[in-house]
Amino acid sequence: MVDFDRLLYGGESLLTLSAFSELSVEVGDVRDQAALRRATRGVESVVHLAAVVGEAGCAVDTEFSWSVNHDAVAGVLRAAREARIPRFVFVRTCSNYRVAEPNTEVDEEAGLNPLSDYAKAKVGPERAVLAANGLPAATVLRLATICGVGARMRFDLLVNEMARDAALGREIEIYAPAAWRPLLHIDDAAEAVRRVLEADAAVVGRQVFNVVGEKFGPKYYVDRPVTAPQWGIQFNVTLLLPEQVDRTRRSKGAENESRSWSPEPSIARPVADHGLGRHHAPVRRARARRRHH
Repeated sequence: MVDFDRLLYGGESLLTLSAFSELSVEVGDVRDQAALRRATRGVESVVHLAAVVGEAGCAVDTEFSWSVNHDAVAGVLRAAREARIPRFVFVRTCSNYRVAEPNTEVDEEAGLNPLSDYAKAKVGPERAVLAANGLPAATVLRLATICGVGARMRFDLLVNEMARDAALGREIEIYAPAAWRPLLHIDDAAEAVRRVLEADAAVVGRQVFNVVGEKFGPKYYVDRPVTAPQWGIQFNVTLLLPEQVDRTRRSKGAENESRSWSPEPSIARPVADHGLGRHHAPVRRARARRRHH
């Protein structure tokens, strides 16, 4: 296994993997064609994860983020074709659906409606991956919002942020409690990639799959008993007017061979990951406020 990585955020997150002799690290830029050719030499499959992730990250330098998220994909496809690599998995976001009509869910056949530069940058490359010649088993995975503990934590993600604040005894801000968000535990994201790589190429080739553990509304933690540190959890609920609601659902057609596995429910697992659940305490509600735009 080769980890081709620019190490933009340093290499500390890879230290826990240093004991695995099967893993090698190739430091390089995904926009560097020569470096890509070296990294793909002798490789049997490519899982393309390289990206500047999220609206905030892309806003720091839009030109740089577009060059990585959009332009670089063509070079990765070129290197894979030249190396005659049959398996190609393009991991992207389900945020390109963005807004769904009320009480309506979307699946892989729904039209895309990307609003942010981050989401827009992924649409063209996805089409290129699915149409690429010489890649018979090219697959696109549209992941829900990730949650769970990783070597390099992100606490700007909904459930991770809530779990961290609960662990630290902070008040948790809840905005638009009736809104829903698709979530996916990091372990299931990895499992989805593994299953695609091992699946029959005729089944997963040229296919798009939503990978969603469950749909979650922030009101989940407010309305139900939760496990929490002994000081309890305090929620501050802000009722917003109807806003952008992502109603992505799991891949449809569960009876299909390529969709025979479903991720596990994701909500309770990050709470356990962050060390909660050892003490039980009542949930305290802060006074709900209503805010109008």
